[in-house]
Amino acid sequence: MTTRESIRDEELLLREKLAAERTHLANERTLLAYARTGLAFLVAGVTGEQLLDQGIWRVVALSFIVLGPAISVFGIWRFVRFRREIH
Repeated sequence: MTTRESIRDEELLLREKLAAERTHLANERTLLAYARTGLAFLVAGVTGEQLLDQGIWRVVALSFIVLGPAISVFGIWRFVRFRREIH
C-alpha cells in the first residue's frame, strides 16, 4: 500500500468516526426535543386544568397532562432504539 492510499484510508476512518459522532449527537438532541415537548404539554395541561373549568377545555387540558409524559416516554424509547442501531 502506498503512502497516498494509507492517508486516504485514515481520512475515511476519521470521516466515519466523525459521522457516527454527529449521528449520536443528533440522537441526543432529538431526545432533548422530545423531553422539552413533553414537559411543555404537561405544563400547559396543568395550567389549563387550573384556569379553565369549562367542559371541553378541561378535557383538552387533561389530555395534555396525559400526552406530556407519553411524548417523553416515546422520546426515550426512540433514543434507546436508535442508540442500539448506531452502536
